[in-house]
Amino acid sequence: QRIPKFKGAIGKERNARKVFIDPAVAQKLKEAAAKEGLWARAFLEMAFTLGWRRSELENLRVENVHLAENTFRIEDSKNGEPREVAIIESMRTLIQPLVLGRDPKEPLWPVHQFRYAWKRICKAAGVKSGKVDGYVLHDARRTSARTKRASGVSESVIMDIHGWKTSEMFRRYGIVNQADRLQALLTEGKFVSETERR
Repeated sequence: QRIPKFKGAIGKERNARKVFIDPAVAQKLKEAAAKEGLWARAFLEMAFTLGWRRSELENLRVENVHLAENTFRIEDSKNGEPREVAIIESMRTLIQPLVLGRDPKEPLWPVHQFRYAWKRICKAAGVKSGKVDGYVLHDARRTSARTKRASGVSESVIMDIHGWKTSEMFRRYGIVNQADRLQALLTEGKFVSETERR
């Protein structure tokens, strides 16, 4: 019988990146992306709103945008399952000009990879890019999940939108930070105080 390598799994868990992009920085990045081009602004809006993987966003084609049905749809995601989400108004405004009048098989974006644009956007926004002491695009995925959780979206819905098949993967992203823990303790303290006064 094969014994799981818990030590390795734990080490991997500890090394998981847990960087969030705060709202002020996210806004700077979006403004810088708008100067890069409408397509870059739309790409970043989807990254922060949907929390999809970079590869999933990069591989989008015009046919993945269904304006009549108001949905984005991909048939083959990283987890092997199709995914469909609604297009909210803020995204539709950005995406619509990128698809109207174009061949369905055309790539949605004018570039194959977003990483070079990301570096330019970070520089224009006055923030560092990179894994060591800066931001990577994947941080938007983690930030998106945390924002949804903080706003009361259920774990199952977040997992569905982001394409996570297991709760373990959801937790690995470490979407709870120190501010969340502090707020939890303050909320608990308030509850205890009110209970004791009764």
